[in-house]
This record gives sequence, structure tokens and C-alpha cells, in this order.
Amino acid sequence: MKILSLFPLTATFLLNMNTVNAQSYINNQLTPVQGSANFTISGDGRASRFFTAAGTHASGVGHISLHTTDFEITARRWNIGLSGVESSGNAGSNFSIWGYGDTGSYLYTALTIQRSNGYLGIGTAAPEAKFHVNAPQGIPIARFTQSNVLPANGYVDIRNITASTGLFIPGLISRSHAPGRPFGLYLIGEAEDIVPITADTAVAAVIIDGRNKAGAKLVNNNLLAINSYGQNYLMVKGNGSVGIGTTDTKGYKLAVNGSGIFTKVKVKTFGAWPDYVFEDGFQLPSLDEVNTFIKLHKHLPDMPSAAEVNEEGIDLGEMNRKLLQKIEEQTLYIIKMNEDMKLMKQKIQDLENQIK
Repeated sequence: MKILSLFPLTATFLLNMNTVNAQSYINNQLTPVQGSANFTISGDGRASRFFTAAGTHASGVGHISLHTTDFEITARRWNIGLSGVESSGNAGSNFSIWGYGDTGSYLYTALTIQRSNGYLGIGTAAPEAKFHVNAPQGIPIARFTQSNVLPANGYVDIRNITASTGLFIPGLISRSHAPGRPFGLYLIGEAEDIVPITADTAVAAVIIDGRNKAGAKLVNNNLLAINSYGQNYLMVKGNGSVGIGTTDTKGYKLAVNGSGIFTKVKVKTFGAWPDYVFEDGFQLPSLDEVNTFIKLHKHLPDMPSAAEVNEEGIDLGEMNRKLLQKIEEQTLYIIKMNEDMKLMKQKIQDLENQIK
């Protein structure tokens, strides 16, 4: 039968038939039809509209299936369709894309968009945020690269940094590609250049805020650590103390294991400054008393012993106060000795005058 003579008849016939009879006519006249399909297009197909309806196909309601060489189930590679049973609140009938293995068996849900809220999930059929990525342990959750730099040379990864099964320690890993430059990860926080008001005195352009899982402040745990390949260089503890070169601050606000250099250090002491030594009521111990104390204790009065310094260290402000007191006391001794020497000289001079 010639196509030109068949087409008017077919078109007229289809327009005057119900859906079942039209389908039966297509099955009988436009052969062959593959498998249980109602119709087959071998080549390009076009339609102004294409509607799909429910029909369970592997995982979810797979309305459109993409196969490789034929239309057998073993050749199925992707399904595009709806998943989830509909309920109130516009829930269910979520858009999904499923992936299949070499035998056509279900592998994973590659992508899901929830109809109720527009949440997008990659690797999960139930996204819990506007963008939710779920990845197997051991591979990056997300990777960001630049088109003109090889991915192995420069990237930013979001991943689980532990390989221990069942554990999740989120990590951000950055590899820079700037030959001859010291860059790794560059973190910038842009903010208004203002003096913080009273309510904002604890915030800044860049904030690192550690807290417990109940949303309260940390007390026992460490707050911030700066390490180099696992070796700690600086530790900020939950109680606000800082350790440099040590993780044990011994209860002090700042603990440094090593040397330090400063262009200026200012210490405010809480004790009385020792100018009271020059007051009239100050009792300056005699040198004999000092001598007796030194022979017995092997250090100056009111000064810590070597054993005490080794055990507890020294308070810089308090030690400077004590040292100044000793200097002022020595000044008084020198003044007294100078007065005694003047008196002795005068007496010697008087004796010499009498001899003459």
C-alpha cells in the first residue's frame, strides 16, 4: 500500500475512533512493534506535547527510560520519573533520576527534587535542605575546580576526613596552584569598618565560634587548634586559655613553651608599689638580720627560693615589684652607709686636727 494513499485514510480513521480502537489500528497497520510497547519510533521523533502517566518501572515511577542498544531491561541505564507516594501538603511525586548497572539493575538515586519545597538532593531521595549532597565514605562530598587548572593541581574539597566506618568528621581541603607562591586557602570576611557596639564586642569580620552540640559554650574541650601535619603549634581551650607550643596551660590564660621576644611589655600589678619603703614608718631590716636570713635560707628575704621558682614559676609583675623593693632597700642601706662614712671622715679629720 502506498503511503500517500494510506495517510488520508489513516488520519480520517483515527480521528473517528476511540483510543482503544486507534491503538489497535496502529498495532495492526504500522508493524513491527517491539515487545509490549504500544508503538516504536526507529529514528527521530517529535511531538508538540508528550504526556506520561503512572507505570511502575524498577525504582519509583519511571516514566521515561533511557536504554543502550535495545529496549530490554538489561539495557536500561537511566530512568527519569516521579517517586514518593502523594499525600497532603503537596508531598510525593518528586522528580527523580535513577542510575542502573550493566545488567539493568538499580544502583542509586542520582538526583531528586522534592515537589513540596523544591529541595534538591544529589545521592539522596530525601533531601533535608535546599541543597543536600550524600556521598559514600571515602570519596569527596563536593569538589570545586577551575577550567584552566588541572583538577589534581588545584581544588577545594568538602569531605569526611576520617576513613573509619560510621564516623563523620567534616573537613575542607584546599590545594592551591600558584607556583612559587605560599598560598593555600585564602579566607576573607568583608564587613563594614565600624567600631563594634556593646552588643557586638565579641564579633569580628572573621568569626570562629566553637560550641557544644546543645548550642552552649565549650568548657572542657579545646576550641581551636593550629597544627602542621598533626603537630600542634597553638591551642585555644574552652576556658579561654591559650597554649603556644603546649596543650597544657596549667590553668593560666597564656602558656608558652619556648622563648619570646617583645618590643614592649606592660604589666599592671595588683599589689602596692614598693614606694612605701621610703615612708618614715618603714622598718628597714638591719644588714645583720639580712645576713642571718641568707645564711639560713640561701636567698633574700621576701624573695622566692629556687625550688619555688622551679615548681611554680614566677609572676612577672610581682617579681618586678619585689626586685624594686630590694633595690630601694639597698638604696637606703647605701644612703645610711654614706652618712656613716661622712661621719667617720669628719671624726678622722677632727683627730688629725687635734694631733697637729
